[in-house]
Amino acid sequence: MVILRRAIDFSDYAGGDKGATTIVNQYTRWRDARKGWESQRAELREYVYQTDTTMTRAAKLPWMNTTTRPKLCQIRDNLHANYISALSLGGNFLHWEAGVEDDAEESKARLMTAYVKTKMEDSNAFDTISQLLYDYIDFGISIAGVEYVNLYNVDAEGEKTVIYSGPRIVRYNPMDVVFDLTASSFDAAPKITRSVVTLGDLKRIERDYPEYQYDSAIIAKMLENRQNFHALTDKEQARIKSFAIEGFGSLSEYYNSGCVELLTFEGDFYDQETGVLTENAVIVVADRAHVISTRTNPSWLGKSNKRGVVWRPRPDNLLGMGPLDNLVGLQYRIDHLENLKADAFDQVVYPIVKEKGLVQDWEYAPGERIKMGNEGEVSYLIPDTTFLNADTQIAILENTMEEMAGAPKTAMGIRTPGEKTAYEVQSLENAAGRIFQVKITQFERGLIEPVINLLLESGRRNMDNRTIVRDTSDATGAQIYTDINKDDIVATGRLRPVGARHFAERAKLVQEMSAFFGPGGLGADPGVRSHFSGKAIGKLFNRLLNLDYYSLYAENIQVTESLETESMKMEAQNQLQKTQMTDTGLDGEAQGLTDELAAEQLAGAGIDPAMLASMGGAPQ
Repeated sequence: MVILRRAIDFSDYAGGDKGATTIVNQYTRWRDARKGWESQRAELREYVYQTDTTMTRAAKLPWMNTTTRPKLCQIRDNLHANYISALSLGGNFLHWEAGVEDDAEESKARLMTAYVKTKMEDSNAFDTISQLLYDYIDFGISIAGVEYVNLYNVDAEGEKTVIYSGPRIVRYNPMDVVFDLTASSFDAAPKITRSVVTLGDLKRIERDYPEYQYDSAIIAKMLENRQNFHALTDKEQARIKSFAIEGFGSLSEYYNSGCVELLTFEGDFYDQETGVLTENAVIVVADRAHVISTRTNPSWLGKSNKRGVVWRPRPDNLLGMGPLDNLVGLQYRIDHLENLKADAFDQVVYPIVKEKGLVQDWEYAPGERIKMGNEGEVSYLIPDTTFLNADTQIAILENTMEEMAGAPKTAMGIRTPGEKTAYEVQSLENAAGRIFQVKITQFERGLIEPVINLLLESGRRNMDNRTIVRDTSDATGAQIYTDINKDDIVATGRLRPVGARHFAERAKLVQEMSAFFGPGGLGADPGVRSHFSGKAIGKLFNRLLNLDYYSLYAENIQVTESLETESMKMEAQNQLQKTQMTDTGLDGEAQGLTDELAAEQLAGAGIDPAMLASMGGAPQ
């Protein structure tokens, strides 16, 4: 992190403006308000990534052994793997929910979802979502946004090759985004995002993204400041040595690094001097002294393009808690017991020796003879064997940590004792994983859904030419490429991811329906079954199994398909009769070839000629 701790007014030296000072001061206040939270994050990371206890605060304890049992890290990986699985990001995880009847057409829905899925695949959005889940677990808060980029490569001849053009999901490190912790919601809170870019990146943004409205004159002034600094005398440089720049060491190192710190403010900005209120503003401050860009957020949604979600909300505080926060102490306890047990075992193998009276010098070795006087005595001090109970205590602590983190009970393949039916197993799994389902649904609704709709909004707003989207054919499963323009993805409504939200609900309902209509269930009774609609059950399962785009459901489709099959059978039967009843005048060998050809035609239609003849379809 780069924090300029100023002993003098940096803007006086760098020629900064008061607007930048206001944003910098606000950034400092918001950072100071969460110092305790940042300290907890640092301690948690020590315990998650430790390879032995010397890497954590437990190193101060007088253990001979420094082994760690990485339970906290295992829970983290376990939660991440199960969260990714429950999100179900493959296949048809997106559904278009139209806002008006005109935009409810299936073709419109397919284009909307195909565009978003194509852009997500091409921009590696699924890797970004995976990292956001790690933030959800590690920090207790995930922050994401969307940016529209045009990435291309320029060869030696100056020809541009487009690598990717379109919107993409961006993950923001929660340590780099500060905001008003007491705001009513994350969306309503003004935010300041810190980033460090190279001078080359700054010039590239200025050139390639004119919509950012970077001020070229101020950027030139920043470069001039760096040159002027090197021209200062030693006495003048000594005057500003009190600038302590965390991450760079000094102002000199910061200027020589070729990097620029940017603070991007998003929200409503009020200038006390002019009395002007700028709503939904985006203001970029460089070097904590210069405002290089001031513009209105171009989003059609009228607010910041950043969205955030917390794992465990705190009352009146937008910084939530993560699933691992309360487990640090238990991890310390596990390591404590593990190393105490190891030290006790060492004392059993290499015990402390007690000598009493006159004992000559001796060496600890097998078969060693010890000479001592009449009052001499040599004995071992063996620790109490109750230390062996440490394994039981460790196992209890590890199971407790799994429960407190909200991990699914069967996530590690552990089965509860007792004989159970398939329905009972499913019911127990759903109940045991209820906390897990709530948390992953919270992530999907609070972050994935708004970010996906931001991605669609950014694509609509910035698309200036035609683009190709990919879809999958229902009939063949092959890739279908469609050329679309901006008008094809303009509609009223929103996209909804349906992976995690209905994961447990679908599983529970499918299990209950299967048990009800299966053998032994009440629904298997013809008197009961006759009162249930087959069409309604078909539609229900089509929706539960997320099969809307695979066309597995159609009214009375089996009747239509049965008629089609019978028609093909009759056609093949007539063909066989004509072949066998017509006197072709061929010799026996040619007639055999003709019959063989007819049999091949029947086999191609899935009909056995012998069986057809036995049914009276053709003479033997």
